[in-house]
Amino acid sequence: EILITRGLSEANLISSIVALGEASAQIAAILENYVKHEYAGTQNSSGDDQLKLDIDCDNAVFHAIRGSGTFVTAASEETPVETDVSSPSMKDEEFYSVGFDPLDGSSIIDANFSVGSIFGIWPGKGLLGRRGREQVASVVSLYGPRTTLMIALPAKSRDDDKGD
Repeated sequence: EILITRGLSEANLISSIVALGEASAQIAAILENYVKHEYAGTQNSSGDDQLKLDIDCDNAVFHAIRGSGTFVTAASEETPVETDVSSPSMKDEEFYSVGFDPLDGSSIIDANFSVGSIFGIWPGKGLLGRRGREQVASVVSLYGPRTTLMIALPAKSRDDDKGD
């Protein structure tokens, strides 16, 4: 039987992380074929001029999370509003929300510095007002000659069985 943590199944958390891995693989492919430094003519929520590359990477992540069937809400640096990404077949108690930067460091990509993706996964619906301590997982992808994906999960180190 699947272990249940905070009312959310580990199988759905694993599927969520796999979806972010698939998004990271797609971003790696986009970067491999990146040639032309073109601005999109818009700015993100941080005030940075968006590259078409930023938008392509954002779209790749949204495509992967919509296809996972485990996310209900998503927001990114490029799409800074809570966006419904749920599917009609989702059960109320088994979904997550994800906040992410699809391509952190894109403004320095032409200098051949490393860039990456940053993802935070929270249980349930909604991202506004959430704290980092509430995350059930975080994922960082680093793109370079090899794509590296790192996963952080909360530790069960306290006596009350809550993660730190």
